[in-house]
Parts: sequence; structure tokens; C-alpha cells
Amino acid sequence: MIGEYDNDQTIDGSLLLSVADFYEKQLVLLDDSRINEWALTFSEQAHCQSAEGDAVGREAIIELVKRQRRGFAGEAEPSRIYTAWQLLDLFPNGACACEAYVLVILRLEGYPLVRTAKVCVDQLLFTDGQWQVVKRQLNNG
Repeated sequence: MIGEYDNDQTIDGSLLLSVADFYEKQLVLLDDSRINEWALTFSEQAHCQSAEGDAVGREAIIELVKRQRRGFAGEAEPSRIYTAWQLLDLFPNGACACEAYVLVILRLEGYPLVRTAKVCVDQLLFTDGQWQVVKRQLNNG
């Protein structure tokens, strides 16, 4: 947990737009298979938990994503990732918790195919002028 939830903070539009831009950037980087750039959206010691395994640190997270993508190999290309997210909590230190519903869509013989559905729970921290994932938990959707 990043900190204690602050019930008195209000969520303003600029915060929502900032987080939306962050998730859009993450999705574009993944869709374009720019995994190393995508990993820079995580803190250096970020923790990622999923059914495929746990990873701590950017390098380990890169390897986890590459393993997940190898599982899609030969099925169809290209994959597209779609998400709907919501801001759950704000913390006094400026961090926030978000939940996203993620679909990985493959095209197989011209038809869209939902390859996987996940619920992604993130803890984000705004540092050095950008959002970074501190912790990500992926659950089957």
C-alpha cells in the first residue's frame, strides 16, 4: 500500500486527464511492442503480480511480459489492448490507486478474438513529472 486513503481529497478533471494520458501511453507502447519503453512507465523497483508469476523491478517485468506474449505467438497478429479504468483512491502523497478492465484482442482470419481478459489494479505515483506504476496486480477477468 502506498499510504493511507485521504477521504477529503477531491478528484479534479486535470488529475483524471493526466491518468488517462498515462494509460493511453502504456497501451500504445504495448500495442507497438515497445516493451522496453513501456517498462519505463514503472518505477525501478515496481512489483507486478499475475497468474503467470511475480516480478520485481523493470527488467523482471520486461521478462514477464515477454513470456506472456510468447503465449500468444502463432495465434494471430497484431494484438490490440483495450481498457476501461477508474480512479479508486487518492493518497496525501499524491499517489493514486486505479483499477482497469483489460481485453487483449487478436485478429484471427479477419475476425476479432478476445484472447484474454484481466482486471488490473495499479498503485501509481507521480514522480519526475510523470506517473509510474509502483505496484500492479493482474487478476483473471
